[in-house]
Amino acid sequence: MKHLKTFEQTSTPQIGDYIVTNYSLEHYDSDIINIKKYMNNTLGKVIDIDPNQKIPTYVIQYDNPPKSYEKNFNFQKNNEEDKQYHNYRFVNFNAIQYFDNKPFDINMVKDTQKYNL
Repeated sequence: MKHLKTFEQTSTPQIGDYIVTNYSLEHYDSDIINIKKYMNNTLGKVIDIDPNQKIPTYVIQYDNPPKSYEKNFNFQKNNEEDKQYHNYRFVNFNAIQYFDNKPFDINMVKDTQKYNL
């Protein structure tokens, strides 16, 4: 008899998952709108989670943000283990549109939305 193996599906992003945000672009000035557009269209990787908030806050790392956004992404934080984070932003759970541990799956969903497939 064949059995299907069930996998645990998590309802929140875990460290190492890739995410895409879904920020609304209202009520921001033009600089922040451009940064939010970049974050909505670019994969970020969860590198840390702060569960102590009412809504969990995720530390999302982006690869090679544009030079013009450098001041908004080049934060550095040394924690107790002396790790350094570069090119990261804080994102709360409500701003996350998609997350998965495989970047290919997220890109596929984004492309199907983009081209109405």
